[in-house]
Amino acid sequence: VRLYQTSAFYKEPAHGETTWHYDLNTAPLDTNHMVTIWLALTPVPTEESSPLLFASGSHRDFALPYWYTVEGMVESSGRRYALKSHAPLSPGDATAHHGWVLHGSPPNFSGKTRKAFAMTYIDAEARLFPGVVKRAEGGKLG
Repeated sequence: VRLYQTSAFYKEPAHGETTWHYDLNTAPLDTNHMVTIWLALTPVPTEESSPLLFASGSHRDFALPYWYTVEGMVESSGRRYALKSHAPLSPGDATAHHGWVLHGSPPNFSGKTRKAFAMTYIDAEARLFPGVVKRAEGGKLG
């Protein structure tokens, strides 16, 4: 296992939703082995505090299209995925999700900044796709 990236998330009061996405879709890696640990740094007591929402089981459906709004996922019965939130979370509580789990978060209506820290781990044998390495070295693709 190798650390791929860390991220700090500060979601201010009244900040809008984070649209549905997969983490692995944007990673230029030759692996499907990715897990993100999302650590609450402030209390996330209710849905108004903008917890992460997960489309349970979506990591098994590589043909799944994106839904760009929370409203687009509210009625998920036709999509086969139960929406899960792990609120309430206290500082120090964490969630974990696979890189292909579809997730997002609703707007922050709590009146307080929601803070979190994420650590993403990948397979130790994972490598960048060759074109990414060439670009990083200043080369041209094509």
